[in-house]
Amino acid sequence: MSRAIETASVNSERREDRPPVRFLDGEPPSPARHIVFYRRDALSHEMKRELEAAPPLERLGLAEPWLDAGHGDWDLTNVETASPLKLAIRRSIGRYRLLAWCIMPSHVHVLIVEHAGVDLTEIVRGWMDSTWPLHAPSSSHRSPLVWDTRFFADAGSGNAWIAAMTRHIESNPVAAGLASSREAWRWSSASMDLAPPRSRPQPRSRPLAPPPAPLPPPSDPTRRASHVIFWLNDALSGGVLRDLARRPPGQRLRVLDKALDEGRGRRSLAGRTAAAHVRAEILAGDGEGYGLIAWCVMPTHVHVLFSERAQSSPADIVAGWRSRTVAAANTRRLFRIDVSPWATAYTRTDLVGDDDIEDAKSYIEYNPVMTGLARTPDAWPWSSASDTHSRAARP
Repeated sequence: MSRAIETASVNSERREDRPPVRFLDGEPPSPARHIVFYRRDALSHEMKRELEAAPPLERLGLAEPWLDAGHGDWDLTNVETASPLKLAIRRSIGRYRLLAWCIMPSHVHVLIVEHAGVDLTEIVRGWMDSTWPLHAPSSSHRSPLVWDTRFFADAGSGNAWIAAMTRHIESNPVAAGLASSREAWRWSSASMDLAPPRSRPQPRSRPLAPPPAPLPPPSDPTRRASHVIFWLNDALSGGVLRDLARRPPGQRLRVLDKALDEGRGRRSLAGRTAAAHVRAEILAGDGEGYGLIAWCVMPTHVHVLFSERAQSSPADIVAGWRSRTVAAANTRRLFRIDVSPWATAYTRTDLVGDDDIEDAKSYIEYNPVMTGLARTPDAWPWSSASDTHSRAARP
């Protein structure tokens, strides 16, 4: 990503709800960023030239009406693109506090408060990378060049500004004629916490309909789980390991997972026999040492999301998986090597609350889709999304 189009505030005749950048008397500043990034075909060449010539404070105001018109031949709101993009935005991992977001057909709005020492360009690049290698249907090959290399970043402070900007972002689908209300748009923060609508009562003259399905239980903000990733010992190069050591802790997991998804090394887990054995070992302890929530065996690494039992620690659980697969490797030559196939390190992320746990589950099961190994999560046989395979593998 070469550069960002930075704006401090935006003037738009069409957007009356966009607030000015200001501080309220006596109100401590709470700086936030309104970020807009877009597809490379969303703006015409003429519009890009006009933006370059316009003053920085007017650029986003000029671009938004064009972006809302949805130019281009690819819709970002198709589920294969919007789902991983939503997960990447909501997965802040200590880099920012998410305030509001909205995925439109040609562009994306996000409102965040950055944490100290975090690079904004790295944050936006991470969101963009979540859709690789998805591509426009008209393309004959997969290409990572989905996004324009520039983005808008609108800065503001104060609770009133943040509240008005949240309203502006979540109302974008209504202003563009895509939804009748903010809550009706599936791909925005306005619809995330809504309960399913209750069924309307049937008229007496008609046969009684079956009773509606019970509403889901309320979200549990205290629920806990661990997301661990362990990998083969040749999956990461020395350069990647040195890069990880230099980065702040909040950036390491994203960089690590992206490097693992590139599939370096022997890709020993891509073989059916090895993947099936790892899957069986993960499923074998479900309900005893831990409670499985989601898992996925990738060619070079493994994701597992589980709730802990009192008698087991995550370190012991991961050590058990690795030691049992090493024993099988030595006896059955599953990995075609004479030493342990696993790296000694692994990562663990502690999650609290149903929302974070469900996001991690979706991220894990979409991993094969985001890396181009499967078209849908349930098409990948080595993950919890493939229910029939999971049931067949259980002891």
